[in-house]
Amino acid sequence: MSGADSSDGIAVVTGCIGAVTGLASLALSVITYRRANRTKALELQLELRKATSAVQNEAIALFDLLARAGKSRSAVLAARGLGRSGAETAWQTQIQTDIMEATRLHGAAADLPNSDRTRPDEETTAALAAVHDLQLQVSGLTARYQAELAQDDEARRQLARAAAERSR
Repeated sequence: MSGADSSDGIAVVTGCIGAVTGLASLALSVITYRRANRTKALELQLELRKATSAVQNEAIALFDLLARAGKSRSAVLAARGLGRSGAETAWQTQIQTDIMEATRLHGAAADLPNSDRTRPDEETTAALAAVHDLQLQVSGLTARYQAELAQDDEARRQLARAAAERSR
């Protein structure tokens, strides 16, 4: 019986060691899970800050782009002999409309929520989605006027070639 008692003792000790190991693993898993969630929340807040800053800066830069595009197109139209024409009036109307849109976008960008550690992840995710939506609107307007400036540059090159051909 002494052999059976020693095996029972070994089994009990091994079982206790397994139970303690399991509890320690559970505790470490919970700690790691909480730490991972905190890290995820911090990364989400950082992404929100970066996206908010980017859209605010792009919204501010949009005003300069609109001013440059307005002057550029007016100069090209004047060089083509279309200054003070219906085409320039339509262009200026479009610029004024887009300046109002840029003002609205800038206001919306300025009102964007900053990241807040007390905000739940769901609200942070919703705020990030709103920032990305605004970013798409600002980027669309920016891309449009960059394309307009590229068109004006090409028109200037064509005007310069035509002037060079006339002077020959």
